[in-house]
Amino acid sequence: MKMTKHTGNLYQYVCHDLNLSPEKILHIGDNEHSDVSLARLAGLSAYHYITPLSQLLQNNPRAAQFKKLNANKLGASILLGSLAIYEVNKTGNYWQDFGFQYAGPVVYGYMQWLVRQLEKDGIQNALFVARDGYSLQKVFDIIKNKNIKSHYFYAPRIVNLVCLSDTINFKNNDEKQDLKTLNRILLYFRSKDAFLAKNTPQINNTEEGCKFMAANRALYKKLALQERKSYQKYLASFQIADKKVALIDSGTSLFSAQKALEIGLPDKEIHGYYWVIWPHPQTDQSQYISTTFQPKASRKFSDWNMMELFMTAPTPPAEKIEKSKVVFKNITPQEQERIKIYPDLSAGIVSFAHVMKRIFKKSELFLDADLLTDWTNILCEIPTQTDKESFKNIMHASDLEHQDYIPLPRPWFHRQVKVFGLTVLKMMTKGKKTKILLFGHLPILKIKAKA
Repeated sequence: MKMTKHTGNLYQYVCHDLNLSPEKILHIGDNEHSDVSLARLAGLSAYHYITPLSQLLQNNPRAAQFKKLNANKLGASILLGSLAIYEVNKTGNYWQDFGFQYAGPVVYGYMQWLVRQLEKDGIQNALFVARDGYSLQKVFDIIKNKNIKSHYFYAPRIVNLVCLSDTINFKNNDEKQDLKTLNRILLYFRSKDAFLAKNTPQINNTEEGCKFMAANRALYKKLALQERKSYQKYLASFQIADKKVALIDSGTSLFSAQKALEIGLPDKEIHGYYWVIWPHPQTDQSQYISTTFQPKASRKFSDWNMMELFMTAPTPPAEKIEKSKVVFKNITPQEQERIKIYPDLSAGIVSFAHVMKRIFKKSELFLDADLLTDWTNILCEIPTQTDKESFKNIMHASDLEHQDYIPLPRPWFHRQVKVFGLTVLKMMTKGKKTKILLFGHLPILKIKAKA
């Protein structure tokens, strides 16, 4: 026939074939030019149907920007299509909707990759490290092979410090951090031994602490061995028989959770699976069996801390493992806010996984790391007023001790100074009383309000 709506000649043929005058035909379509303009030009009545995807792209600047960046990518089309369907059926719960639209695709893409990797590597026991593994495990259990068992375990940073305290080298060119670490070790063991409770000194530098530990090396070595046995007993409760074991975390630079698992499961071959591994001068990555979802030379996150919110848990950080039970840190006001909103956010993540599983079964969705990084970066770069209002009390602890909290995500709370269109200075709020002036990404001035 060689007749199409796009040329307009199809309408004349249809009228002739049906033996109807054009004004008696109503044509419905989603293309404004071929379905509406040309149909009316041929004398038909026409109704323009706006598809859910078109509505999404018109009303959501993030979706429009994402489509522009990832045109002709199947994974982008699948993600946008799922969001368009969800847009019509939103729950009205901000955090659940946020979880479905933003964290949901990120976690699902990461876990679909993980399932393929574990099947390829022949691993049937997956250990998800708390707190990052909370929602990861939930989604993994929805889409995994039935032969793979999943576990959720704790690896507090103190485990490495005390179990390896007789081998740590406090020469990391960061005296302030080394002093904090050494103080944590001394304080921990002080509660474990009567002699240390009475004689452990207050130290002002790492040299003082190292001298005291060296003078009591045999005692610290004995206590470190006891801590190793205690953590091994905790992990023995998972009853893992296989030789190869997978550890799953969001990201790492020091491999602290993988070290802890190697301490707790000394007879196992630990394979670490991460979204990303950051290089660190004190870490030799070749010592660990590890694989990443994010290729080294790919896109960078504008604020990784948003990923820390996607992959967290409705619990405070773990302080230590005591008699095979987890002891949590005291709940700070900042952690309380996170604990309050995360069950809804996680429910949105899980809902996305169920929808994708129902529609696509086990099909590959092509939600690769670069695509999902783009989606997360666009979220951080294009906030709405509702987003800012909802996030105003959400903060992330950026330090190992969980004491130094920053706004989340940071780009939303920067005040900027631009020169010739380029951002030169930024003012970042840090906590309730501190502001930091940045030159590019470098902090140049800290301003503290008086108490």
